[in-house]
Parts: sequence; structure tokens; C-alpha cells
Amino acid sequence: MANIVILGAGMMGSAFSTPFADNGHHVRLVGTHLDGDIVEEIHETHVHPKLRAHLHPSVAPFTYDRLGEAIRDADLVVVGVNSNGIDWAGEQLAGVLPDDVPLLFLTKGMAGRSDGIDLLPWVLRAHLPAGRRDRVKLAAIGGP
Repeated sequence: MANIVILGAGMMGSAFSTPFADNGHHVRLVGTHLDGDIVEEIHETHVHPKLRAHLHPSVAPFTYDRLGEAIRDADLVVVGVNSNGIDWAGEQLAGVLPDDVPLLFLTKGMAGRSDGIDLLPWVLRAHLPAGRRDRVKLAAIGGP
């Protein structure tokens, strides 16, 4: 069984907790700074207030200020924030992401630059420490 941390307790991150938990993995669902009410509701009732769905009993909710605790022995970190939260997620992960833990990126989209566009995984990667950027194992889900 793997320890999987999902950063983002919105619809996408929370929905992805189900197949991980159903397959026997330990899931830590870490809300963003905007997810406080969601995390509190999940903690109290194990129901996601926007999905109106019961989350698997093994899904453990964490507030964003406990990301370091949640990620300590993670085998995989899943980034499930929306596209507007990529810079924030990168800043949060920069100080706590262990060197050997891969990232699975659920956030779709692109970011504009003055000289072109970047895929969002590259935007997040730019927030990681220089020595870590090129070594991080990154997988991303794409689509429309």
C-alpha cells in the first residue's frame, strides 16, 4: 500500500481520492488555502460538501498548513489544484517535496508568457529548487 498525498480538496482532487483508496492506498487529502470549509466538513462527516459524496473512510483530510506533515512519508504526490492555483502549489511544494517522490499532475491548461506559452506542469516545476527541477519525476494527465 502506498501513501498518496493529494494537494487540492476540490472536485478533481477529491474525486481522485476514490480509486486510490478503493485500491488499498492510504490517501491524505490536503486542502488549499481556499479549501478550509471543505476540509472541515470532510473531517467531521467524511462527506465532500460540493460533490455531495461520501469519501472513502481511509481518506484523511489535512489543512494546507499541515502539508509538511502529510507529505513526510509520501510515495506519490498528486497535484489537483485548479489552473489558478499552480503558482501557489509550486510555492508550497518547493520546501517540502522529498527528492524521490514523483508528482502526478491533474491540472490541465497552459500559462501565457511574453514569449509564448508553458504547460502548467512546467510552471509548477519552475518553483522547485534549482537542483530538483530537472530530477523530479513528473506525470501529467491531459485533455480538453
